[in-house]
Amino acid sequence: MRDLLRLALVRGVAGRFASLGIPVMPLKGALFAATLYDDPSERGGVDVDLLVPEASFGQAIDALGGLGFHPLPPERNPSERTVRAAGFPLDIDLHRALFAPGRYRLSTADVFARGCPDRDLFGEPVVRQSAYDAYAHVVGHEASAHQLPLDPKVAEDLRRLATRCRLDAGRCAAHLAAAGLGRAARYTLGLLRHADPFASEVLNRLPLDPVGQVLAAIATMVTGRFGPPRLVSRVAAHLTDRSLSHAALAVLGVPNRAGRAALSEPR
Repeated sequence: MRDLLRLALVRGVAGRFASLGIPVMPLKGALFAATLYDDPSERGGVDVDLLVPEASFGQAIDALGGLGFHPLPPERNPSERTVRAAGFPLDIDLHRALFAPGRYRLSTADVFARGCPDRDLFGEPVVRQSAYDAYAHVVGHEASAHQLPLDPKVAEDLRRLATRCRLDAGRCAAHLAAAGLGRAARYTLGLLRHADPFASEVLNRLPLDPVGQVLAAIATMVTGRFGPPRLVSRVAAHLTDRSLSHAALAVLGVPNRAGRAALSEPR
């Protein structure tokens, strides 16, 4: 039942956004249930993640208000906002970027440029995310979430992305490195290397980064020992950011230029 509600929700939002000229890209669970699993109910989820262009973020929130979904108070990450409808069992996590500002190099504009327009997947116009971007998104999300053990559905999503989309390990490694996700990959895929041959091959194809390898190992050790609620684990999660300088600013709570711009926008 929940998978049918998710499909109907994406279709309704996509139709509303299309009427306003707002491109929308389903992410993670909503996308994977429709593309990687023969039975969408196998890929559960408690919310629907959607990405819109940064310039359309405010308009998109207003449009969701017209559908009965209203924003919850903003959280620390200015790149996303959760909206909720009274009595409806699924929230919408609306994103204007895949990650918090400055964490990695995977811009919204580039992600949309690599996507493919699709009118059949959900029955309304959406932009289908590139499989390589989808793989990178999962890798970065798990590194920044700093939760162990890794959710089994994450491992299954990555395995299915690699096999069903016929990803090339060398190309995947190059994309992760170019997006500043090399250290995040060493964290997330390092947890899977003994169970997932593709993950292991991607790790072997990453450019040499001895410092990043040590940092990813420290992040894994700290998170495994203390768990996500502890401050030390939240700090350790930033060890896999694209650079130590950004990690230091993030730990100190100092937003970079992109973060300052996002935080200064009206909410």
